Amino acid sequence: MKNNPFTRARKVKNLTFTQAANRMRGVSEQQLRNLEGIGATRNTDPAHVRIETALEIIKVFWPEIDHNDF
Repeated sequence: MKNNPFTRARKVKNLTFTQAANRMRGVSEQQLRNLEGIGATRNTDPAHVRIETALEIIKVFWPEIDHNDF
């Protein structure tokens, strides 16, 4: 999915699903795959992600964002 922001961010960081998930507390490789819509049985709508999961993804993919904003 070329236009998926999660795919773009993961590729910019040059991370595999496993590497990305290993840097996130409580986020599985399958969750990342579902968000990217790759090999998933369902495509998870980012609006339905828990805030804890979203913050872990932000820490790894977009570390320049100040988490105090949340």
